Amino acid sequence: MRSFSTGLAPVAAAALMMLPSRPTSRDARSDAGDAARPETIERMLRAADMEALYARSIDESIAAQIRANAELAPYEAPLREFVATHASFDRLKPELVDVYQQTFSETDVEETIRFYESPFGRHLIARLPELMARTGEPGAQRVHAHLAELLRAGVVS
Repeated sequence: MRSFSTGLAPVAAAALMMLPSRPTSRDARSDAGDAARPETIERMLRAADMEALYARSIDESIAAQIRANAELAPYEAPLREFVATHASFDRLKPELVDVYQQTFSETDVEETIRFYESPFGRHLIARLPELMARTGEPGAQRVHAHLAELLRAGVVS
């Protein structure tokens, strides 16, 4: 069995790349309106089919990571289990609602719902997971190519 430093380091790097960064401002709403209500945000998440979109994005991201680094293939199941345990949509949903509430007004979210329910909105939603994975592949390839630098720096051990 491989040690963590040689075997699971790419898995850790892949897991880190799949997670979004934290917002930089607690009050970055796009207008001066009131914060969106949680129930409106949840309606928006449903309109965007966010749970399914998130699941497809994770699937596409893992597949892209494996395409970029074939050495990850044996770790696909543990990576999926890790994401399911610690970063599933259900686990993240309260935090997602909080981030949307910090970022968007009620009007913003209502307009977003209208967009997601439009023909182009549905078209975009259907293609986002593949697009996100495909646009992430160059970065994943570069990270893999320079993973030794992270190991030397002690970022991943």
